[in-house]
Amino acid sequence: MGNGISACTGMNSRAMTEWETSRRLSIRLAGEAIKVGQALGYGIEPIRHMPSEKWVAASEGDPAALEEIEGVMPDGLKRMTEEGRPSTGQDMLKGRRTEIAFLTAWWLLRATK
Repeated sequence: MGNGISACTGMNSRAMTEWETSRRLSIRLAGEAIKVGQALGYGIEPIRHMPSEKWVAASEGDPAALEEIEGVMPDGLKRMTEEGRPSTGQDMLKGRRTEIAFLTAWWLLRATK
């Protein structure tokens, strides 16, 4: 949920969680990823102790689900530091090649099986 946001913005995990715009984008990305996984036949485990259906509902604009999801997101702030960021964001910050091409190729191979 945070890899792309961090890579595009340079934000760390804490900032992405605190800022409403990135937090809500993260929820929408989670909902889309869950729907793709389900369409491919995967069972999706809870994310941050919340069932996948709740994330999808929040991503689609359900106000109660959104409030509930946003309510659990600050719990992670206790563990986050200013230095912490997803791996793709770390790669971008350090000028390294990201894993995007590898992940894309891996998913394409899996989707064709």
